[in-house]
Amino acid sequence: SPISNSLYFAGYDFAKASMSRYGVCREDQMPVVNHAISGLCAIMFSGLVMVPGDVVVQRAQATNDKRYGAYGVFCKTLQEEGLRGFYRNYWTSIAVWGPYCSI
Repeated sequence: SPISNSLYFAGYDFAKASMSRYGVCREDQMPVVNHAISGLCAIMFSGLVMVPGDVVVQRAQATNDKRYGAYGVFCKTLQEEGLRGFYRNYWTSIAVWGPYCSI
């Protein structure tokens, strides 16, 4: 989605600039490490939006009840599991996409 892509690039640039500003893995000294850590930070930041969206889509596809759309799945998840239900697979998603985004 455009929102998660925007967050990804914003997180990447923020992490890259922050590391250079504070002298940790500066881009001119350790460019590979700087890009790898920036990519990991970016996917963690964009995952805050991407993972809840994936949870809603997956649950909407898995349900057999056609009365529930994405909004119904969202409300049901929020009511039964709270906000935590949307981030249940956050670390799994980071484990899957983190190495890819670090390259």
